[in-house]
Amino acid sequence: LAQMGERHPANRANVLANLGRVHLDLAEPTTARARFEEALGLAEQTDTHGLMGEIYYGLGEAALLENDVEHAARRARQALANAASSRQRIELGLGQRLLARVAALQPDLVPEGSPSALFTQSEITLRETGDREELAQSLLAHAQHLGQTQGDAKHMRALQREAHALFTDLGMQWRIPGPT
Repeated sequence: LAQMGERHPANRANVLANLGRVHLDLAEPTTARARFEEALGLAEQTDTHGLMGEIYYGLGEAALLENDVEHAARRARQALANAASSRQRIELGLGQRLLARVAALQPDLVPEGSPSALFTQSEITLRETGDREELAQSLLAHAQHLGQTQGDAKHMRALQREAHALFTDLGMQWRIPGPT
């Protein structure tokens, strides 16, 4: 990895961002944040704007895992701004989902809209991109929010069914949460 960084810093930034995502999946926010911060430094040096939205999103997710909701809100807005300026629709959907999760935890930090409205916007954006894995993640996050707030149970089950079907089609059943 170090040799790659000397010759190909943009590639190293991409690898580090991918490692950050792995550490998020493992619920290791401190390590994830370190990988994303290193990736961000390289992405800024090499003017790799296409990767920065994903990095901001990852930093925001790590902040949520560490219960730093204000930091997550800042990173969500950075992810959204970067996605808008670079016209990256998937990263836009990720930023919308992150902002929705922040709104669900601390609504006063997010005047942009209600959690459900932001989750719905994320789902619309990700449907347009065709990224079924990220769409399924947004559907599950939205369903979880509805479950925690005693929201529309019928809508919650529909979101869960759609996410389950998407993950099954993708061969990613391990992403489907077990009974709680």
